Amino acid sequence: MRDRSAFLRVLEIAKKTVGALDYKIAELEKLKSQRETWDQLACLIRAILDGDVPLGFDDLLPMFPAIDCAKVLNAPRDEPEFRQDRLWKSVQLVMQINKRPMTADEILQEVLKLDREAVQGQNKRETVRSVMNRRPDIFQRVDRGWFVLSDWPEALKVRREAIQK
Repeated sequence: MRDRSAFLRVLEIAKKTVGALDYKIAELEKLKSQRETWDQLACLIRAILDGDVPLGFDDLLPMFPAIDCAKVLNAPRDEPEFRQDRLWKSVQLVMQINKRPMTADEILQEVLKLDREAVQGQNKRETVRSVMNRRPDIFQRVDRGWFVLSDWPEALKVRREAIQK
């Protein structure tokens, strides 16, 4: 019987690891695509600056619809949007790995293990809770203090304690 429980524990860890790796692979594919777009933009800008291509800045905008050039130029230098994206993506990754409803405290502890820099501010738990409340397209509150990913099937959105009652 001891072997069975060890196997079940390793199986659970393997499933979580596979889920986390699948998510990271998908993220890498997105990043690769974004990198290619930015690289193409940089090459074109170099050619324009060298005088090889007779285009103006306004001519670039329709050529790269995935890049909001105006937003890039007007973004503040400390990029708070990047920090918020980093946090909610870290929270999303933690929830995808754990595949169960979690509290803001549990999520915070896991996020800090992954990326200590992702959470800023005085009250880190409140920062995590706030970022989840601001992204209802990604996160859903299922009970007081309990969160899930919005795209999860209903079976995963139920707290284990509620099932046992």
